[in-house]
Amino acid sequence: MEQFEMNGGAEAFEGLREKIAAAYPALSPQLRLIAEFAMSNPDQIAVETAQNLARRIGVPPSSMVRFAQTIGYKGFNELKRDYREHLVYRLGEITEREALIAHPSSGAIAAVDALMSETRRDLDKLFKELDRKQFDRAVIELVRADRIHVLAQHAAFGVGCIFHWTALSLGTPSNLLNGTGGFTGRQAELLGLEDVILAISFSPYQPVVIQSARAHAARGGVVVAVTDTLLSPLASFAQVTLETPQRLPFVTHSQVATACVLQALAIAVSETRPKDDQAQGAARPPA
Repeated sequence: MEQFEMNGGAEAFEGLREKIAAAYPALSPQLRLIAEFAMSNPDQIAVETAQNLARRIGVPPSSMVRFAQTIGYKGFNELKRDYREHLVYRLGEITEREALIAHPSSGAIAAVDALMSETRRDLDKLFKELDRKQFDRAVIELVRADRIHVLAQHAAFGVGCIFHWTALSLGTPSNLLNGTGGFTGRQAELLGLEDVILAISFSPYQPVVIQSARAHAARGGVVVAVTDTLLSPLASFAQVTLETPQRLPFVTHSQVATACVLQALAIAVSETRPKDDQAQGAARPPA
């Protein structure tokens, strides 16, 4: 295989990620674990040894070499080099870490300091790495929709509500498929082909979200996905996929970056829709 050459740019790194995603369906279970980790934790791939990574992922060290060779490298160190060129520790993160060491917080305030620090890093990464072409495509598909149906469960439900509330507040017709009474699947089956599902799900992916969105796509409907990586099951059938990488477990990490994307998406849809359509949109709910 021809080796993938990195030049440090966003487009080159995106090419590497697309190459991993393309190889993923044919990988063995062990190599899939490595691919999933590499897509979600690029900084760790850049700085840790193959042995440490293998221990964290739960695979033999030799699997790290096989994974690199499968996607076109002679060995793992060459793959790591290309990750490092694009993802070496960011200067801002190092400075921030040094500041926290110099002025450590303790007790209850440590939780808010840690979360604010993490949020700043996530927003900075989002600003640099958000796929703006995909964002524009998502806006186009949502503007074309007769009605937008937000499909989200569990950890994704809160950020889904942010899109839904923002859309309604700005006069954009939106419906929340929230699963009340267990009718999500049936509700999705009754959608028209001019309706668009905005499906939001992160690992571990909720079956009802995946199944309902896939069924809508199979009937010829449009699905816009907001998910964590290109390896997400949503990405395999959605017409548009917006990636917002997540940290696990969700309950102890910031979701501000994802909330920012979804709120911005709702605002952009409202600003792009024809004014006549906005005038006929839903009444504004109280703030």
